[in-house]
Amino acid sequence: MTEKILLTYEEAAERTSVSRSYLYALVNRGKLPCVRLPGAKKGARGPTRLHIDDIDELARSHRVIVNGPESGQSGSTNEQRATPPEA
Repeated sequence: MTEKILLTYEEAAERTSVSRSYLYALVNRGKLPCVRLPGAKKGARGPTRLHIDDIDELARSHRVIVNGPESGQSGSTNEQRATPPEA
């Protein structure tokens, strides 16, 4: 089975162990790219998705445990720690 490339906020939060509100804030500040899917009706905004590579990079840069099937363990960490984005 292949791994999903685009994640919902819920899936991304679960994968990185950070809150959905933190992910929303990062997207709103332009610190985390997102993909906006087309809406069901013309002119309507559709759902937003987060690319798995961006989520994994966020996890590495913030030294967050990544919960994913490819890790083989409960998670992995990076030695670097970035400062969180300013409020």
